[in-house]
Amino acid sequence: MFLFTASDLYGECCALYGVKPNRDVAGQLAGSNFLTIRRIDASRTFLGELGVRALLEFVGSHSGIRQLVLKKNGVDAACVEHLCGVLRESPSLSFVDLSDNPMSTPSVRLLSETARAVPHIREINVENCGVSDDWMNRLERCCNANSELQRLGFYPYGPVRGLRSWETVFVLVLGPESLVQTYCTEILPYVGSFVSRLRLRIAPLTIDKTDTDDVVKNKVWRCSSMHNYALSWCVVLIGEKTQWPDADISALMAVMRQEEPVVPPLRNKFGVLRDPMYRHAKHLFVYTLTSFHEEGPYKGNVSTVPSSVWLPALGITAPNGMNAPSAVAVRSGNCWKVRCLTDLSVSLCSVFSERPRSMALLEEDEGSDKNLWETIEREKLVGSLHPRCKDIVHYVESPAGQSSVPLILYGAADIGKSKILSWAAANYSAVESLRVVPYHVSHENQSLVVLLFHLLRVFLKKAQADVSQCGGAGCGCPRSNL
Repeated sequence: MFLFTASDLYGECCALYGVKPNRDVAGQLAGSNFLTIRRIDASRTFLGELGVRALLEFVGSHSGIRQLVLKKNGVDAACVEHLCGVLRESPSLSFVDLSDNPMSTPSVRLLSETARAVPHIREINVENCGVSDDWMNRLERCCNANSELQRLGFYPYGPVRGLRSWETVFVLVLGPESLVQTYCTEILPYVGSFVSRLRLRIAPLTIDKTDTDDVVKNKVWRCSSMHNYALSWCVVLIGEKTQWPDADISALMAVMRQEEPVVPPLRNKFGVLRDPMYRHAKHLFVYTLTSFHEEGPYKGNVSTVPSSVWLPALGITAPNGMNAPSAVAVRSGNCWKVRCLTDLSVSLCSVFSERPRSMALLEEDEGSDKNLWETIEREKLVGSLHPRCKDIVHYVESPAGQSSVPLILYGAADIGKSKILSWAAANYSAVESLRVVPYHVSHENQSLVVLLFHLLRVFLKKAQADVSQCGGAGCGCPRSNL
């Protein structure tokens, strides 16, 4: 869908500075899912000042870039200043290689100040840059302190979730109806597909003009996530029509009042390490598709708009002390796709990332079907006495049943019905033309999505699946109504 979106955006960034796109850099961005791009290597490509700034403009629009190699590229003071601005805004960029670029002391001082202010910066390589040992040691100490904080102060993954548990993430989308519709149709489905590997579902929530204060508060609460310190996922879209209805303003104010967790020092005054904590991710994203003023380096296009500008434009007077983010200026359709998609996907992956499963856990999950068969063997005799067993036999062996979709999905919540299904599974498992796949729906896990995921795994085994049994509550019945 977005095969060349990243490379096209890089071309637009180069056009802003009047340079041609570098073929090697463009090749790294094209032909792949740009959501998975984590490293850009521009070493020895001799981009020059304007070429480097064009690349930095792209990196500033892609929230997922973690490593940037600018070795021997003619990086000057203007490039370093631009780079520091990108480092302060990027949630992921933690490694930068600036080696073999002549650098002045003020530039290294700016890099050191940036590393001190941005705790996720782990390494800035300035070897062979003509930098004094004193400044190299200062920069190295800042990066080492950040690396220690990230390694010891935070858990490397999010909270542990069940292997079959799915999380629904509600995203509150505020703004003009046309922009909200575009975001919900172009951005959220693609993000949902990408994060489905983390067993996440994405669903939008919008505010109607007629919503009461209680309804607005309930929607804001619905979008909060306990995995992200009860912060509400919210996207704000600002278009040409800047005045907002009261309901939207009320929802935005409720989100901005939420307090983000304060990260305590890694060690107390006695030098004792504190316990690690889970990371929190950015939850409020503000995008503007219009320029508020004509200042800035891009002929009226600015990269960010401070909250002191965009909040009054919406008719909002924020109280003193309320923390509101700057709005990201979206200059083109490619910028819209790359920035919006990477912003949300990076935050979700940061919160819901999981430790790789061991083979023992995977084998335990695969072996759960064997336990179900043992249950079937115990219950099949009791189930055979139930009078409704004849209905199953009549349905499966009838011409109508054999010509329709070869699945029986049934929610056996009443007493005795699970034994009917146990009997049916045991009875038809001996038929060579059929394959019975038992699946148990417990009271703790009644998600239809989990069931569909299980069926997908069954189909991927490239075997003919004709009868599937589901025992428990919470499942519909498309073919039988026992």
